[in-house]
Order: sequence, then structure tokens, then C-alpha cells
Amino acid sequence: MKAYTTQRLCAIIIDIFLLMLFSYLVNALIPYNNTYKSALDENNSLAEKYINKEINEEQYLDKMIDNQYTMSKNSIVNELAGVVLYVAYFVAFQQMNNGQTPGKKLMKIRVKKKDNSELTYSDLIKREFLIHGMAVSIIISILLLTVGKPSFAYYYYPIVGLNLLIFVLSSFMIVFKKDGRGLHDLFANTEVVTLENNENKNKEEIIDAEIIEERSDKDERINRTRTSKKRESKRDSKTL
Repeated sequence: MKAYTTQRLCAIIIDIFLLMLFSYLVNALIPYNNTYKSALDENNSLAEKYINKEINEEQYLDKMIDNQYTMSKNSIVNELAGVVLYVAYFVAFQQMNNGQTPGKKLMKIRVKKKDNSELTYSDLIKREFLIHGMAVSIIISILLLTVGKPSFAYYYYPIVGLNLLIFVLSSFMIVFKKDGRGLHDLFANTEVVTLENNENKNKEEIIDAEIIEERSDKDERINRTRTSKKRESKRDSKTL
């Protein structure tokens, strides 16, 4: 049975909270440099000026794009560290724990293959990279290393916008589709199911298998008995 939307929502809230703690520790080990912090402060100042109508929309957007490029350029290491953290949490940990993150464990749900085959690292990479924006972080890092500021600004917002669109569409599909599968689930051929129902299903399958085996043994005994009686009957006929 598909996992309830509330279960999945609670699970992702727990996972995001834990990831924020881990990210805080990572950023403490790999702090943002002063250039990044200055650009961030300037962005906040620009927002205030725009709200107070001290600058127009064009001035605000132009300067904000410049600052975004500076911030991204000076946080590549942090972005890649974030990707490694996400992979460890949503891919490695989940694959080694029966398709469960800590949040999913608490909510008693798990990710599984739609066709009941083994859930692999490849499946989880396809699933998680699409929905959690890890692919976006990698693409942005590559752009920062290969293109200049004008080209970066040209590609940055469409990529971020596409990622947001995927997230929104997947969220609607999870809530309103009967099977609760988002784009990331369709892409990886996975689904999220309740653990209790899945365990009950497995128990039912085991019971069914035992019943079938028991019937098979009974049929075999009956056949043996019949065969034995036929042989005895033939012997009696020959004797007469």
C-alpha cells in the first residue's frame, strides 16, 4: 500500500532537519570566505533598497545577478560538500537500510522498486538527484568552472526554475495520484510504501506459499496411495 502523504511529509521534515544539522557541522569545518559573506550582505541590503524604492527593478536585478555569481563562485567547495552529504544521506544510507532514511524509519515507510526487484545505488541516485536538487548543484558548479558571468546568469535561473518546477509537479503527483508516485519515482521506477503493510504482504505471501506447499504434499500423498492401490490390484489380478 502506498505511504500516506502525511507520513512522507513528516519524514522529509525530519530528514531536512537532520541534514541542516549536518550541513551546519560541514560549514563549520569549511566556512564561507569573506567575499561570499560580503556579497550576501550586499544582496540583503539591495532587497531593502528595492522595497524602499531607492533603486528600480532593473538596478536591483542586475546587481543581484552579479552578487549571485560572486556567491556561487566562492562557495563551490561548500556546494560539492553538500552534494557529498546528500549522497551519503539519501543514497548510501538509504540503500544500506532497506530503502529508509532516519525520517522514513520513524514514519514506518520505505522506498522500494515498483517491480519488487532489488533497490540499487543506481536507482536511488536517479531518484534523489532529480528531486533534491543535487543535480542542480553539480551543474551550477560545472558552469562556474567553465563559463563567465554573462553565460552563468543566462543558464542559472532557467536551471533553478526547472528544478523548482520538477519539485512542484512531483509534490502534486504525490498528493493527488492514487499510487502517490512523483516524477522522481517514475524516473527511477520506485514507490514509497508503508512498512507495516509491506510486512503484512510478505507474511501473506509466505502463508500462501506454505498453503500451496501443503496442498502439493497432500496431493502427492494421495497420488502415491492411488498408485500403490493400483499396483496391489494388478498383483491380485495376476494371482487370480
